[in-house]
Amino acid sequence: MVEVNYDSNALIIWGIMLFIAGIFKITYPNKFTDRFIKSNLNADLLSSIIFGVLLIIRATITGARLAFFDGVLTLMLGFLIYGIEKFIEENVSNRIWGMAFYIPLLLIGIMYYKRPIFILNAIIILLCTLFIKRKSNYLITGIIMIILNMTVWGYSSYNLKTHAFINIEDQNVTLGKKKVSVYVETNPDTEVNFYHNGKFDGLPLKSDDHGMLTVDIYSPGKWTLVVEKNNKVKKEVNVKKSKEYIKEEKRLHKIYLAKKAKKELKKNNKKGIKAKLDLSELDENGKLKTVDSNYSTTVILKGITDPQAKVKTYPDDKEYMEKVVHADKSGKFEIKLPIYADNKQVYIHVLSADKTKENEKRIDVISTYKDTSNNDVDDDDDETDTDTSTSSSSSINLNGKISEDTKTGLVVATQKYIENSTHLANIKWPWGYSDYNIKRIAEHTYMLHGTFKSNGETHTFIVSAYTDDEGDTVDVLTSKIE
Repeated sequence: MVEVNYDSNALIIWGIMLFIAGIFKITYPNKFTDRFIKSNLNADLLSSIIFGVLLIIRATITGARLAFFDGVLTLMLGFLIYGIEKFIEENVSNRIWGMAFYIPLLLIGIMYYKRPIFILNAIIILLCTLFIKRKSNYLITGIIMIILNMTVWGYSSYNLKTHAFINIEDQNVTLGKKKVSVYVETNPDTEVNFYHNGKFDGLPLKSDDHGMLTVDIYSPGKWTLVVEKNNKVKKEVNVKKSKEYIKEEKRLHKIYLAKKAKKELKKNNKKGIKAKLDLSELDENGKLKTVDSNYSTTVILKGITDPQAKVKTYPDDKEYMEKVVHADKSGKFEIKLPIYADNKQVYIHVLSADKTKENEKRIDVISTYKDTSNNDVDDDDDETDTDTSTSSSSSINLNGKISEDTKTGLVVATQKYIENSTHLANIKWPWGYSDYNIKRIAEHTYMLHGTFKSNGETHTFIVSAYTDDEGDTVDVLTSKIE
């Protein structure tokens, strides 16, 4: 409706221009034209030149590209028809001159999103050139165009003021890194209200005088756009998260947590509390769920404390299974702690301060492990006999050969772990694999024990570690160093 309103408004002006061209045709030649035109021009060519030039002037002043397109095409067709007119019969010549005026309008109506008002005006010009006398056809056509387009403009203007409408280019969109832009067409100079997941969202936005509005949406969910006149119109837009948005969301959340940690640190220091420990990823009861597989049980502890503080954790009272990490510059830390299935609690403490209620915690552990190894125990005897040979053939060979890559990965990981966790100086390690007494104790899980020297003093170590088949990734599970 907005498009029809503006098109009909433009075509009123075009009708006035055609009316002016018609006056020149009726009165030509006259004293006014004789001052500028020395030779006798064809009256139809003169009318097409005047109409085309007036359109180009309008396009230059207002930036109306359709007027420029129509003006240039009218001039081209006018000179083309003038050139071929002498080769055709006079009664045919009278009719083809209308082509210079209705063909450009017809092309605009078809090429620019099927604008029906242009096509209607093209048909009127065609009919007028066929059935109205040649002398006065442009004059009368201009009057008809003015009346028709004023009627359409008046009706559409009234309709836009009283009846609400919304058109949205795409009602299913995906957020970019931060936002997505939605293009809305509605009534001119009209407020559009927004609801996010059913809740009113901030101040309304106003469309421009063309009824266009660009809305930047920053949050996923269901957005409802509402416009009210004499009626109420709603349109929904479904906004989904993109991979870029999720990545950016995580990045911003990290920044938020870092700022929160700094604020908490200042607040706690004022109260005399140091190294306060805040844990996330706990369930509603403040307990910690395990991450289980067929071969290992792990708990993941995430939280915030003083920036770059040392955090120590171990299951139950088994301090020899401890794991120590440093919090980052924002105070965030994450610890993946391997535990046994029968462990009931995890102890965590910030080492940079005395033990207080604020910087040490004991968290109950909830096991999520489900044993699926004996699902088919109650099968019949024949099936049991058959399965016995299969299971024995697929069982783990603890005495099997350990590959050189696996041994290398285990030895290097053990050395790095002890060096980082003990901070002993001038460590001298044994050279041979046999000195580490590597033994497979479960699938992907190994035990290493041996001795090393630091500043001439001999130390013993026992380490259990989990690795893949190639030894590329090694996680130390437990350690004991004396």
